[in-house]
Formats: sequence, C-alpha cells, structure tokens
Amino acid sequence: MFRRPVFWASCVAMLLGLGGCGPKGGSALKTVPVAGAVTHNGKPIEGATVTFLPVDPNSGKAAGGITDAAGKFTLETYAGGSTVVPGALLGDYNVTVTKTSSAVASSSTDAMMTMTNPEGMQQLEKGGGVKPGEDAKATAPVVAAPTGSGPESLLPKKYSDPATSTFKANVPAGGKSDFSFDLTDD
Repeated sequence: MFRRPVFWASCVAMLLGLGGCGPKGGSALKTVPVAGAVTHNGKPIEGATVTFLPVDPNSGKAAGGITDAAGKFTLETYAGGSTVVPGALLGDYNVTVTKTSSAVASSSTDAMMTMTNPEGMQQLEKGGGVKPGEDAKATAPVVAAPTGSGPESLLPKKYSDPATSTFKANVPAGGKSDFSFDLTDD
C-alpha cells in the first residue's frame, strides 16, 4: 500500500537529478541548416570554400563549407575550440567563394579554422590542415607566412573578398537548402 507513493517519489527524484546530466559545454549556437551550390560560368566547382560572413559581425558568426564534385556545399559554424556545429545562424551575410592551387582545405573543419584562426590559415598554407577534433591553436605553428608566396587563386579574385563579392545571403528561420552562386569571369 505504501510502496506506490515511494515508487513515484523515487521516479520524480531521479528525473530531477538527471536534469543536470548530459554533455557539458555544448554549443549554445542556434543554427539552422544551410546548403547550396556553386558554379563558375555555369559549371560546378569542386573543392571551393564557401564562407558566409555576417553583415554585422557583432551579431553573428561566420559559417563555411567545402563544395563537392557537384558544386554542392553544406555550411557549418565554428563554435570555439575544436567544436564545429552544422548550419548557420539566422541573419544577413556577405558571401565569399575561394579556391586555391595549393593547400586546399580537405574538410569544412579546415575551412572553419582558416576563416576564424590566423594560425589555422598558416597551417593550411603549409599544406597541412586541422584534423577533425584538433584545436587549430594547438596544432599550428606560430610563424609569419612568407610574403608573396601564397597560393594562387583559381577563381576570379573579386569573389574572395567580402568588400568586392556581389554575393549576399539571408539565412531565414528554418534554414535554406537552395542557395545558388554562379561566379563569372570579368
């Protein structure tokens, strides 16, 4: 007769206790899925880095991805340390697209390290890269990149600079999977 209330009290106590369990330090970023495609003169580009840079850097975070053989990309957002989360934050973005002749990022984690960490960029320029699960600051040497010896751009340079790129994007609530960016020669 008294067992039933004790059982329910135990269940409630256990559920309340589990409320604090789970992964600590999880990402608090509220990202939404973002994907699209990139072409150059109508042809898909493989291995290009697509970067969404917030119009207002004080209210957003950059997101990036690498295009596949069909020119398709999926964005991820660098959340700090070695944490990269799928998607992008809501808001307005300037979009850049880059591809170089050497030290091409092999993953979107490499792309995020490139965009957000000078040491990560230097590591990529040396032909290395940040492996998933590694922190760019812990793996990249702190040395100045040689002047004038950077990788050669394989796409029109105007798309690599947010000040000259004509691409803009708005990431709405619910995300968007059909962004399309066609680079043209000038």
